[in-house]
Amino acid sequence: RSQFWYLFDREPYCKWPEDQLRRLMYGFGFSYARRLPLSASASATDRDTSTVLEAIKRQDFDAVIYGKVGPSQGCDPPPFIEDVMSAGYPPQRIALVYGGDFGLASSKLMEAHIQSLGKVGTLFFREFDVKLEDVE
Repeated sequence: RSQFWYLFDREPYCKWPEDQLRRLMYGFGFSYARRLPLSASASATDRDTSTVLEAIKRQDFDAVIYGKVGPSQGCDPPPFIEDVMSAGYPPQRIALVYGGDFGLASSKLMEAHIQSLGKVGTLFFREFDVKLEDVE
């Protein structure tokens, strides 16, 4: 099942009322929710996962880019990150994009997250909430 369930038509067996589901969506899903047919939904199979792992080990990719990285952003830790590192991808070929709509406030959790992934690749931030008194 897709992590992007809100993009697809409602599943017929879903037990939750649509208005409750909409409350979980940014902006109640206006303009993006329920736009794709269920038939377009796909989930990774074991075969898909092994194919990706084999490609990582062979360094088939010029670069590995992780989008929406950060605490509470859905994919934490980023998928296959250990495999990418053990395959020998240098940090210059790994990009981690902190681009979610929440969770990027300055905090001990965020600092720890940045320190742990800062050695893995290049970090990009869409925005970062910092108190002015914390800036030197």
